[in-house]
Amino acid sequence: MVTGPVVVGGVGGSGTRVVAQMMLGMGFDMGNDLNEPLDDLWFNLLFYRPTWLSNEPRLAADPIPVGLDLMRKRAFGQRRLSGPEVGFISRAWTDIAHDRHFGRSPSAWAARRIWRFSRPSASVNAGYHIGWGWKEPISHLVAPEILEHFGDARYVHVIRHGLDMAFSTNLNQVKFFGTLFGIAVPAGQRPSPVDALRYWIRASQRTVGGVCTRVPERTHIVVFDDLCRTPEREVTRLVDFLGVGLGTSRRRELSRLPAIAGSGGRYKSHDLAVFEHRDLEAVAGLGFPL
Repeated sequence: MVTGPVVVGGVGGSGTRVVAQMMLGMGFDMGNDLNEPLDDLWFNLLFYRPTWLSNEPRLAADPIPVGLDLMRKRAFGQRRLSGPEVGFISRAWTDIAHDRHFGRSPSAWAARRIWRFSRPSASVNAGYHIGWGWKEPISHLVAPEILEHFGDARYVHVIRHGLDMAFSTNLNQVKFFGTLFGIAVPAGQRPSPVDALRYWIRASQRTVGGVCTRVPERTHIVVFDDLCRTPEREVTRLVDFLGVGLGTSRRRELSRLPAIAGSGGRYKSHDLAVFEHRDLEAVAGLGFPL
C-alpha cells in the first residue's frame, strides 16, 4: 500500500472519471472539493493556469513544489501557510481572474476554492482509509514533478484510442495547453481533429513513452478501451499496482463501473484522410490498431 498521493491524469475525455470512482470505491481520500466529473477543484485553482504553466515553472525558482505542498496540506487539514504558499495562492487567484476558462465569475470561483480549503472539515481524513490523492486530467502535465516531489507518490495515466480522442468534444486541454506541445489554436476557433490528434500523440509520447518508462514501478497505465472490454482483469491490475487488499466480491463491484462507451470506435465513421500518415503511424506506435 502506498502512503503518498495517488494521482490520476490523462488527456481530457480518456475515462479518468471512471478510475476516480474506483479509487473512491477502494477507500482513497480524493479531496473534498470536487465537481461532477470528480476533478479536484483545489488542484484546478493551483495549476489550471495555461500561461503560467507554459512559462514560469521552468525557471530556476520552480514554484510547482509549492503548489504540491498545498495539495498535501489540504489532504491533511494543515492550514498554516508559509509566505511562498500565500504568494502562490494569491498569484493563482490573480491568474484565474483573467482566465476565460472559469466562466463569468472566475474570482468568485477562486474564492470558493480558498474558502473550502480554509474551513474546518471533518471529512478531510474521514475517508482516508487506504490512501489519499486526486484526479484531474491535466495532472499528466506535471507528473514528473509530482513523482519527484513525493518520493512515495504513484501516478495512474488513463489513455484511450487516439483516433477516438481526435473526434472528441472534450477539447479544453488542446485549446488551453496545446502550446506546451507546439499546437497553437487561434483564439475563438475550435481545435480541429488534426489538432486534437497531435495533442494526444505528443502528450501520450511524453507521459507513456517518457515518464512511465523512466519510473515504471511508480506509474501505471490504464488503457480505457481494455478497461471496458476486460474490466475484471484491468481492475485487478490497478488494485495490485496500488497494493490494496480487496476481496473478490469487492473487485467485482469495481469491475461493474466501466462500460463500453458509446463513443468507442467513433473514428470508424470519419474520413481519416485528414490526418497525416506519420500521425497515424504514431497512433499505431502507441499500441492502438487502426
